[in-house]
Amino acid sequence: MKKLALIAGLAFFSLSAMAQDYSWRLTYDVSIPTGTFSEKYISQASWRGIGIDNRWAMSEKFSVGFNVAWHTFYEQKNNQYASSTDGSIVVFGNQFRYLNIYTFQANAHYYLSESGKINPWVGLSVGTSYSEQRAEIGLIALTYKPWSFAVTPQIGIDIPINMSTDLMIGVRYNIHTNGKVDYDYQYVGINAGFKVSVF
Repeated sequence: MKKLALIAGLAFFSLSAMAQDYSWRLTYDVSIPTGTFSEKYISQASWRGIGIDNRWAMSEKFSVGFNVAWHTFYEQKNNQYASSTDGSIVVFGNQFRYLNIYTFQANAHYYLSESGKINPWVGLSVGTSYSEQRAEIGLIALTYKPWSFAVTPQIGIDIPINMSTDLMIGVRYNIHTNGKVDYDYQYVGINAGFKVSVF
């Protein structure tokens, strides 16, 4: 364990030495279900989401980092069948469907301009997510709590406010794979927030 901590510490300080600066981003996220997720579970857009993004600038054009997010979904479906993931329970009635997704990813971004100017960018985040899916029908609640592979291509733009703060607007396509149900969690994320740079 001590060796692992030492290696992690050396990697962190090596990255710090290579990076010119780093930034933190806090965003408000709107999520719009797509594909089979929209067709088979929840189609209603969610206005409840938050994201935190850290990026280390390896050069003027390229950064690496990590991001975490929490996105929630809800929709009422009337007169629907629902079954447990193993098929042992099948119920019919009005359903209240809930989903919470917690995402943990590494990311990389490429910038089309430079810091301090209006700066469009493209990126990719790859990692994992933990989800809590619940369908309530009367007194019965069917739950499903998977860990998923999560990949998120994204585009966005940074608009400077002052030397250390930017307005950030982005669009992401979130894909979280599922093995025990016949749909993945796929949704478009519209993100707006602030970037704070540390030099």
